[in-house]
Amino acid sequence: MPAISVDTFFACSLIIVVVVSSMAVAAKIVQPYLKGMDKLNQESYLRGIVENFLLNYGSPVNWGSNKNLTPEVFGLAKSGSLVPYELDVDKVCRLNPQNAYAITYLTLLESLKVKDVALRIFISQMMNIYVTLLSNTTDNGFTLIPLMLKWKGTGFQLKHICAVTLLLKTI
Repeated sequence: MPAISVDTFFACSLIIVVVVSSMAVAAKIVQPYLKGMDKLNQESYLRGIVENFLLNYGSPVNWGSNKNLTPEVFGLAKSGSLVPYELDVDKVCRLNPQNAYAITYLTLLESLKVKDVALRIFISQMMNIYVTLLSNTTDNGFTLIPLMLKWKGTGFQLKHICAVTLLLKTI
């Protein structure tokens, strides 16, 4: 009987050593990946990625309007625009998966040139503008057009009504 208890002791000791050493090896292998994830959790890093594709034209610049091109470098900014954050309508439309010329998610991630980041782009309408023609009168070559403008924002408190009158002269 003593031989069995000695064998059991050595077997249990061996199992404990194997488990502890495998935990140490796994920690050493995983540690560099965990250190690399620190930058992905920083808000400024992710904000920089978003600003890059909102301010960058992309390459080629006309990848949105040419259905045969796919972006090598992703950018949604309108080329030739002097206004920051003005997006190219054709590029935004190609992000829609229902578009016949939509770019794939894989193409988008490859052209973004960023690894280890999952991306979801959500574009929504921020404001509705309603224009109502109140009347239309013409007198002595002048046309008076009173309009009612109403705009309503979604996602924030904005609701205004404005009356505008246009005075046009025919030449």
